[in-house]
Amino acid sequence: MEKKGVMSEVFTYIFAIFAGVIILTFLVYFAMQHMGTQLTIEVRRLAFSFDDTLLALSSMGQTVMPYTFGTTARIMLTPGKITVFSGGKNYTHPTESVIYSPRYLIGKEIGIMSKRFNLPFPITNFYYLTNSKYGYYIFYDEDDDEIVEYVTEGRNPIKDELPKRDNNFKIHINKLSEFNINNIPSSFKKINFVIFTQNFESRKIPKSEIEEKFPKSNIILIKPSDKDPDFGEIEFNGEKSLYFGRAMLFGAIFASNFDQYSYSLKKSAEKAIKVIDIYLDKTNFLSCEPHGTTIYSSIKGGLNSLKDLLSDPENINLEELIGNMKELTDTNREVSALDCPEVF
Repeated sequence: MEKKGVMSEVFTYIFAIFAGVIILTFLVYFAMQHMGTQLTIEVRRLAFSFDDTLLALSSMGQTVMPYTFGTTARIMLTPGKITVFSGGKNYTHPTESVIYSPRYLIGKEIGIMSKRFNLPFPITNFYYLTNSKYGYYIFYDEDDDEIVEYVTEGRNPIKDELPKRDNNFKIHINKLSEFNINNIPSSFKKINFVIFTQNFESRKIPKSEIEEKFPKSNIILIKPSDKDPDFGEIEFNGEKSLYFGRAMLFGAIFASNFDQYSYSLKKSAEKAIKVIDIYLDKTNFLSCEPHGTTIYSSIKGGLNSLKDLLSDPENINLEELIGNMKELTDTNREVSALDCPEVF
């Protein structure tokens, strides 16, 4: 009987240990599941919060600000999507925002610049993202002094961040002999070399040296229009496109690759067409005595012409676009001068 009691106690201990292991395993599993759920919620919050910040900036015109995630995060920017990675989890959030940025940004903080895209009336805001791991070097000549000064001397991430480490980010063509590519910090993950020139072929830019030393870099050629430097052609690693407006010009400088720039160009045109449709509807309801509704006919015609031009944004005739926008602006002012309601 005594032996039986001892055996019973042993089995009780074994059972208790076994049950304890099961309970502990369940608790650990539950805790891990809970932690995973919390991390999933957190990474979703980071993605939504970031996109909400961009939307909030849309009402502020030009803005420059640091954005803090509150934790180390990696964001991936692909056409129409923001993917946030944090704590071993990731979440992809669709976005309607037009964003120009390196494909990946890693850290607790990034720089955001926002600019209003006008055509000639406000269309939407563009967003430019960067951090100190990405470099921007701009080559230019006297023909492009004014536009380059606007790009580099204004309040923007190029001016605010990169010159703190390297003040030679803007190089005049005549001073190329003083530019030593070996002095560029090796800490840059990727560099956009931006070349403003009226003649892509004639400038002795050290393209081969750049490609050899920085194989992951972008070489972006920008040729402002003779009619208006706010419009022009770009060549992105050999692929050609256009820019119209200074906001889009900044996009060419900050874009991670041609595909991102091309997507943003088309997205901008789509948004512009939607705004044009709103103004076209508005012209149908406007009237001004003694002129009646006919005073708005030329504006309506100009809006329809602009809509047609934007239907194929990669092949826009820049001269036509510049003329159309000038005529629309002038006609709208004439309507206002007659004490009639403006269209835009």
